[in-house]
Amino acid sequence: MALTGKKGSNGCSSIFNKDFIKSLMIILLALVLF
Repeated sequence: MALTGKKGSNGCSSIFNKDFIKSLMIILLALVLF
């Protein structure tokens, strides 16, 4: 149970990090363009 929970939390964190980086890139692009 603990191992699967760890795996799940890691997957969620990685997905969250990807979305966070994507949003940061979009914001930076918007600032550069506008």
